[in-house]
Amino acid sequence: MVPKTLLNKEIDITDIKQLYLLSKEISKFIKASDLFFLKGNLGSGKTTFVRMILENSGWTKAVNSPTYSLIQLYPLTSYSILHSDLYRTQTVENLDIEEYLETHACFIEWPEILIDWRGENTYLCKFSHTPTQRSIYIECLE
Repeated sequence: MVPKTLLNKEIDITDIKQLYLLSKEISKFIKASDLFFLKGNLGSGKTTFVRMILENSGWTKAVNSPTYSLIQLYPLTSYSILHSDLYRTQTVENLDIEEYLETHACFIEWPEILIDWRGENTYLCKFSHTPTQRSIYIECLE
């Protein structure tokens, strides 16, 4: 479970080091069945956040954006991560994402078509950015 100290507040991630430290802290608590909805404009840091979560969780290979494949799977030692980008799709019928909800920590970019789904712990991560600042707001959805 993401620590309550990181929930329900705007966190400055303008400096990439800040995003790295945040992802490092969150990666300590991630487990299978956690679901992260990642919302934000193009270029706001969603994929970079997942890349850093993976690196801080022990992933040492390349991290590919799921923009065209729609789903990337990353098996880790104690659990696995699913990273999905739904920007170009209107339905998830043929993606079988539901099959992974209990066995993977799932990070879903552009989750609007899944927003009613819930994992054991479900988080909405809202990324914002301007030309001079970036931030993330994380809330737990119950």
